[in-house]
Amino acid sequence: MSTLNIIDSDNAVLLSNPADLITEFNASTVDPNTIDRIEVKLDGNVIETIASNQLTENTLGLQFEGTISGLEVTSEAENDIVFDVVFNNGTPIASLNYIITTGQQQVTQQTNNGTTEIITFSVNQADFTPTSAPSPLTNREIIGNDLDNVITVQEGENTLFGNGGNDRFVLSSGINLVDGGGGTDTVEIAITQAEAGEISQTGNIINIGTDTTLLNVEFIEFSDVRLSTDTLTVTPILSLAETGITIIEGDPNTNLATFTLNLSSVTTEDVVIDFSTQSNAAIARTDFVEATGQLTIAAGESSGTITVEVLEDTDVESDELVLLNLTAVSGATFADGALNETGAINIQDNDSAIALRLTGFPVVIEGDPDDEEQTSLTLEIDRLGSITGTDVIDIEIFAAGSNTAQASDFVDGFFTTQVTFAPGEETKTVDIAIAPDQEVESDETFGVRLSNVSGSASVQDGETTLFTIFDNDGTDGIGQNPVIGNASDQNDNNTLVLEVGGKLTFTVTANANESVFSQQLVAFLGDNEIPILATLGNASGLPGTFSTSNLAIETLLGAGEFQFGLQVSEGSNATLLDLSNVTIDGFNLSGGGLELAVTLPSGTQQIFVESVGIGDETALGTEITDGVNNSTEVQVTVSAILHREAAFDNTIGFYLVDAANNGAVIDPLTGQAIANSTSSNRLGHFQAALNNTLITASAPVNKQTSIINETFDVINVGANAQLVLVPYLISNGNVDSLPSDLSTMYSSFIRTNADGVEHVRLLSNNAFGFEDLAGGGDNDFDDIVVQISSVQISNI
Repeated sequence: MSTLNIIDSDNAVLLSNPADLITEFNASTVDPNTIDRIEVKLDGNVIETIASNQLTENTLGLQFEGTISGLEVTSEAENDIVFDVVFNNGTPIASLNYIITTGQQQVTQQTNNGTTEIITFSVNQADFTPTSAPSPLTNREIIGNDLDNVITVQEGENTLFGNGGNDRFVLSSGINLVDGGGGTDTVEIAITQAEAGEISQTGNIINIGTDTTLLNVEFIEFSDVRLSTDTLTVTPILSLAETGITIIEGDPNTNLATFTLNLSSVTTEDVVIDFSTQSNAAIARTDFVEATGQLTIAAGESSGTITVEVLEDTDVESDELVLLNLTAVSGATFADGALNETGAINIQDNDSAIALRLTGFPVVIEGDPDDEEQTSLTLEIDRLGSITGTDVIDIEIFAAGSNTAQASDFVDGFFTTQVTFAPGEETKTVDIAIAPDQEVESDETFGVRLSNVSGSASVQDGETTLFTIFDNDGTDGIGQNPVIGNASDQNDNNTLVLEVGGKLTFTVTANANESVFSQQLVAFLGDNEIPILATLGNASGLPGTFSTSNLAIETLLGAGEFQFGLQVSEGSNATLLDLSNVTIDGFNLSGGGLELAVTLPSGTQQIFVESVGIGDETALGTEITDGVNNSTEVQVTVSAILHREAAFDNTIGFYLVDAANNGAVIDPLTGQAIANSTSSNRLGHFQAALNNTLITASAPVNKQTSIINETFDVINVGANAQLVLVPYLISNGNVDSLPSDLSTMYSSFIRTNADGVEHVRLLSNNAFGFEDLAGGGDNDFDDIVVQISSVQISNI
């Protein structure tokens, strides 16, 4: 190699003006007087030493021009070169690594007598098709590489070398000598076997007519038959009529997936194929019947079939895949001599379920008659799973709970309404208008119940969801300290009496063993259970490894007589906590290894994480536009604690969306909307989220915590923008391990997730819980827990 120019930089510099390029290079140059020598190494051995006086300075830095011996210059050459820069001032050796090849273009040259044109493939060249015919006096010699080459010749005298790889030689005409080399190689001749002429074999050399000679070739494909060179007998090509079949689960007319295997030509021998099914998301004996065996296509026949039975179930789930693995045993191969092929069955789920979606606390504030806007509660009803049919659902609003609301508390009284899910619809809403008044009264409860009228979706008929109307009248309304009854009366049965509803803040005051945090903290109001820390399964939304200073959990409780306890799961036996030190400002709870101080602070706890209405969906996030005063540039610092309770090595991240622009992903450096949050644009939304991620983190050790403290800039904040920091989870990996369909990436936009289910839940104030298993997994939402401790926003 006569000239070698190399530029290396560890720190990229973004230039707005190309004229600054020379300035930056001048600022980054190395003083040649500090360099003793440069050792050039190939495979760890020094093949050249460049002295410092051989280096010259120019605008781009230091330059060496010379010859380096010992490099391989063949078409497949990939020289792994290391340049060790040795300094004379004590600076550690700097190493630069490069792969040097002979280039990316094929090499074309002629022999000395000018009669043969030699074409050598480049290191990554796969195909050759002539763009022009050689002169009548010129022959071609074409040399392939170890890739799967396709070499096409049309006329003239040609000598073709395939070398390694599974090569295909397409011979349109001419006189041709073919050496396939290693791999499984095929010669394609576009005439019938009879037209090609007599085939003879001497040793491992095969002659076809007078114009074609073959060496190290496994198959010959004529326009009518394919021959194996081992036996020169017909060896047809096997192919699947359909490599992928879609079956609708439970349809009795289409519950069998039938794969047809065709032969390119009939043969005098039986063709034998082994087959077996393989689970890929689908579960054997639940979603399909395992099929293993051997298919024989009898001599003289041109096709055969393999059938796999798909089973019905009632689970609401994503589409599932079953693979059919095929192996050619004898009599034929798949294309290009391959012995293996795979078919696939996509099982489309036909099950659906309709449920009431709850985010945060099921409460509504009563409102005031003087307010211009009427207070209302919007119910969101989701249809999960198959949405191809029509479902009609009744929503009943009725009296329920310990202190039931009256019909007069609603603008329309108690009522039953009906919603219809048309094909393709996933979400419906129902507004319940609350009648405002100025009467000081206790908080009241009412029930919401769904029932199926028509359609195939499953509905938990008869199940009641309890809601509370908080009274906002009088000086002791919501946000004020509630009046607490006589302490001596409460300690008799550990019952706390709240005469008016309010906000209570629960803080852990003593260390507790880990078994405590496998439970959930619950307030009991009669027969009703009100989760204070709303987790499922192992409630590690409150892990013992969190700092107690970050465990202030704020909840709303209405009027009534409450007891508090720990329980493993909803409805299970509870360990009641002892009530003590009851005052107008708070009380203490203890028991089961847990100690809590409950206070009613004069101020309101700052809430960073909240549910935000985005388009026709609600997503969890942290709004960062409050208090910005429509500044065009802001700096945001987010502090949080991350805890892991998962076997998977998950990654979490945060990106910006604009709630005022249908949840469009925002480029923080331009303010530009990139991609919206609709389920039809899932890949676009997630790719935009990855490209504009502001925070990423992971907890390297299970049951351990790590600290998040990130600062980033956001510019061009629009006057009407509602910027929300939205979390996402990459299950069992990171950005580099994501599959091409991004199916293991989940955000708080439920319908944008590949499986269409919830993966991010609000566990308590400012605490996100993540579920990392597809389809909802065990729904414990404690695989990763992120608790936001502060969000600081300042104008730049």
